[in-house]
Amino acid sequence: MARAYVDFAARRPGMFELLFRHDLLEGGGENLRVTTIPMLTTVEELFADSVGREQTSRRALLLWASIHGIAMLTATRALDVFETNVEALLTDAVFVHLHAAAEQ
Repeated sequence: MARAYVDFAARRPGMFELLFRHDLLEGGGENLRVTTIPMLTTVEELFADSVGREQTSRRALLLWASIHGIAMLTATRALDVFETNVEALLTDAVFVHLHAAAEQ
């Protein structure tokens, strides 16, 4: 899921940004939420078995924020400067968040 998210951002940076600009799309915000909320729900399911219910949403948001940040940096080509292996960066981000959740 993380790879697909970042790949979409890289291929369609304008559309990727627009997906999260609820403030610019007056009247379209609710339709966007119908798209974005299931993404967060899917990430929450990763944590459902490993952390308490009260921490699930927070952990999911932290992981999504990390993946979203990598996607934005990829879409804007900011990571090109560092010659970063995006695949390794994504793997590390997911591992760190899931591993931290499992240790609690």
